[in-house]
Amino acid sequence: MEYLSTNKIAIVDLATSKVTDQEVDEDLVKERIGGAGITTALYEQYQDEDPIVLGTGLLTGTLAPASALGMITAKSPLTGKVCHAPLTLYAGLELKFSGFDYVVIKGKPPKPVYLWIHDGVADINDAKDVWGKDVWTSTDTIRE
Repeated sequence: MEYLSTNKIAIVDLATSKVTDQEVDEDLVKERIGGAGITTALYEQYQDEDPIVLGTGLLTGTLAPASALGMITAKSPLTGKVCHAPLTLYAGLELKFSGFDYVVIKGKPPKPVYLWIHDGVADINDAKDVWGKDVWTSTDTIRE
């Protein structure tokens, strides 16, 4: 594709601990443009599994205003309706720089795990060393 894109979607199945990569369909991009449009389409594709979909827009990573943002699409536990929320600060930018434009997270893991996305790879790891710890300690432990 001609715009800033990694052209990759990570499909993360926590129930089976498997991650598969898939290319972003160019027709989908033309039809839905990006951001919430594509995250909604991906949500609909996996809606029977109540996914959480993270995504970036076509301008994510450029100098355009608010281009560091991303989008999360999921079902609200409060209303049961599909909703969108921004990934603020640099989350969208970090997602794109991790090597993926979109991440679909589905399934329920049999034990606590965490998802480590980096360098075009998404890893599902055992969270026993960080389970129950505060966010700062968990982050330091994961980064070691």
